[in-house]
Amino acid sequence: MKHPSNSSLNLQERLAWIYPWRAGGGWQLGTWLAVLVVTALFAVVWITVRVKVPRPVAWAAPQAGVMVVTDGGGISGEWFRRAVAMGPFPSRFELSSWSGIAAQQQALEEAARIPEEDYAPVLRKFPEVTSERSSLAVRGEPVLPRRSLPTDAPALGDLTLVPELAPLSGIKPADLPTVLPPFKAEVTPQLAAGDWRFLVCLDAHGRVLDCVSMSGTAEQGVLELRQWLCQVVFASSGAGNERWVGVRIGFKNRILNDGTVTD
Repeated sequence: MKHPSNSSLNLQERLAWIYPWRAGGGWQLGTWLAVLVVTALFAVVWITVRVKVPRPVAWAAPQAGVMVVTDGGGISGEWFRRAVAMGPFPSRFELSSWSGIAAQQQALEEAARIPEEDYAPVLRKFPEVTSERSSLAVRGEPVLPRRSLPTDAPALGDLTLVPELAPLSGIKPADLPTVLPPFKAEVTPQLAAGDWRFLVCLDAHGRVLDCVSMSGTAEQGVLELRQWLCQVVFASSGAGNERWVGVRIGFKNRILNDGTVTD
């Protein structure tokens, strides 16, 4: 399409080239008719529609009743307390408004007040003792008498380290022998301080058939303790079969009576 040049177009043609404008050629009947219709409708609405906004009138009751109550006794005091409790601002207990707060404060001040005068205790005289005092002991002598040793006291023998038995499992303390054979081996400090535990096989008469060390066989003194334990005779079980029990051997200082150890 070939566009016309700007020099050959006037203002009317330029507007028509951008958009098909239509210039008013004069008064038109349709425009006036529309103006008349709108004006008539506006006049009808203005005449017929009335909006009335009444002013608010303050309402006042023609009569009212007033009840005057006081904080006293009887029905008047009950109504007063109910009005205060059920009102928009219920009351609460104020310590300052309590009538007895002044007396309590005064009592606390009296209790905490330091007396200005010094306390002087009242001395009382004891009655004089007229009887003569008995002396408990002579001056320089002990008060308590000396303890005299009995004349028939047994002579103490030499103390020595001897083995003793304690139950571990399968045997009661009452079933342990009361008389033990002498321990002929030398009791070294390592042997006396050790904790020796053995499993012992007993027959029906309480004799030791075999014993196994639970502390290990490489420890020094295990062989001597096994030999001594095989000489011990336990209480009979009453059954015809063998049984295994666990015992522990320890050493304590005891008095020897004829080579045997007794409790």
